[in-house]
Amino acid sequence: MQPHYGVRAERYKLIYFNRINEWELFDLQKDPREVLNVYNEPANAGIVRSLKIEMARLRKELDDRDQFADLQENGQTSVDCLGPDGNLSEQSK
Repeated sequence: MQPHYGVRAERYKLIYFNRINEWELFDLQKDPREVLNVYNEPANAGIVRSLKIEMARLRKELDDRDQFADLQENGQTSVDCLGPDGNLSEQSK
């Protein structure tokens, strides 16, 4: 199992595997066994964006900094680089 971060809402679970830069999204209502990764489906873009924002908010609130895994050249972590819209912030590009 790869190290990862995750956030779960009532219906969806978003997981980020920071060392391999992979994302997974599961619709727990349609797929409770988490078999089908729906992260790349365009219809889920809004869900992905809101869950990324929530993940970044929680990491900041909990002061969750992985000291080994995902530091960028600028010293930020890949999840910390998310802007308020859930995309990479301009300063992180």
